[in-house]
Amino acid sequence: MDLFDIYQQSRIRSMARRVQLEASTGEQRHRLTRDELEDLQVRIDRLLLINEAMWQLVCETTGLTHEHLSERMRGLDLVDGVEDGRRTARPHDCGSCGAKIHPALSRCQFCSADAPQRSLFDSV
Repeated sequence: MDLFDIYQQSRIRSMARRVQLEASTGEQRHRLTRDELEDLQVRIDRLLLINEAMWQLVCETTGLTHEHLSERMRGLDLVDGVEDGRRTARPHDCGSCGAKIHPALSRCQFCSADAPQRSLFDSV
């Protein structure tokens, strides 16, 4: 075996170790991602249960119906002009200069006036 063969064998072993390390790291990342996804699913299920319980209480005490809820949801969905089953924060008008203020901003980008008070739901 000459010097080049020894060098090549060393590089092959080194590369094999790197591949093995990457595979184990990938498996760890996969496990972590799967665990995080499971945690999120548990949280979503709990939020669904809480919302359903609150809605039943509202129905029992106010006489509102599922049709009322569906109509309101559709109206909120259409605020952004697209019926897609999502709530999208919309820009607000600046009380000072009238420009549209992006939902993520707390001040007008043109005149630096404070943005109007936003719904708590816009921060989610």
